[in-house]
Amino acid sequence: MKNLVKSLLTQKNQKRTDANWATIYAGVDEHFIAICKFSLENEGIRTRTYNQKDSTYNAFGEIYLQVPTEEMDRAQNIVNSLHE
Repeated sequence: MKNLVKSLLTQKNQKRTDANWATIYAGVDEHFIAICKFSLENEGIRTRTYNQKDSTYNAFGEIYLQVPTEEMDRAQNIVNSLHE
């Protein structure tokens, strides 16, 4: 059982740190991340999110917004303009 849990955690971390995707924003504000995601997709940039927030208390953890690495600079500029 211990090895199974370790294996599942390793797989989860590999997905989050996939070499083809870059995290451009991490935070707890679900509304801002939804706006960023919509804005990026509206510009033709694919996105994905990983919600690592605790489901019981909703007070711990963050949501990670990721884009393909080749779109990282353009996506970061878009998110920065929304954050101003």
